[in-house]
Amino acid sequence: MLMAGCGSDTPTISENDTGQAMLAPPAYTEAQINSLILSQAAKQIGQPSNNCKEWVRSIVFTATSRQIPPTDSSNYKWLPDPVVRIIWQRYEPLVLAPQYFTTQFPSYLLSGQIVQLRWRLTYMNGGPHTIILKSISSSSVSYYEANAGPVTKISTMSISQWHSLVDAWTVYQIR
Repeated sequence: MLMAGCGSDTPTISENDTGQAMLAPPAYTEAQINSLILSQAAKQIGQPSNNCKEWVRSIVFTATSRQIPPTDSSNYKWLPDPVVRIIWQRYEPLVLAPQYFTTQFPSYLLSGQIVQLRWRLTYMNGGPHTIILKSISSSSVSYYEANAGPVTKISTMSISQWHSLVDAWTVYQIR
């Protein structure tokens, strides 16, 4: 295998089995990946909006050279892939376990992680949505989103509002 490159910020060039050159993603820590994703998303604020999943795929690829896998049949989860690690999932209706979800998010969710969600049927017709977490506090969550209006924007909602509007969600760390 032919290798070229210098330092962790430089992509590695290698040869595959057919002798074609391949560009491997740079080696970043998860914290660096999250920072790169946030920086790229911030550059898109106010830009024309498009499909949220494709927007997030584009942000992640531009920032990190990583390809996000296809979405599974639920339309709010990605297929298993080494590029994404599931951090948190919630599928059961809030009424089944309200004590776990009404006051805060898990403390280990981080800015720059990706969320795929399904809105409740009473909001946005229960459709799927994909966002990038911007910040999380004890009372609210802010996130970058596309496709929720004419331009890419930052939205914020309280934790209780989130739980009243979101039916199911999966949080991913890009690796």
